[in-house]
Amino acid sequence: PAPSPNPRPGLRVVAEGLALDLRSSQLLVDHGGRCEVHDAQADAVLRADRDFVRAVGGEENRVRAPYTETLRSHRVAVAVAEATRTGGAADLRWHAHAH
Repeated sequence: PAPSPNPRPGLRVVAEGLALDLRSSQLLVDHGGRCEVHDAQADAVLRADRDFVRAVGGEENRVRAPYTETLRSHRVAVAVAEATRTGGAADLRWHAHAH
């Protein structure tokens, strides 16, 4: 099936008897049928965007990652999006050599 046009950003980790869903504003922990929901104090995506805009505008720089790391993350996201679009695999070999 095709991916949802507006997927919710997050990360799902599955292990024996446990599943974790990390989203920008929640952590859901499923212990094999018993689910815990932990709400964040603030939306992480909104906070990161706000910090970036403030830094670009000359206010206090509260960006938590160096530019090179954010560029690598962006490149990974673009490769994964392209692989999803084409149905192929994301080639991340270049990532190991990026500085």
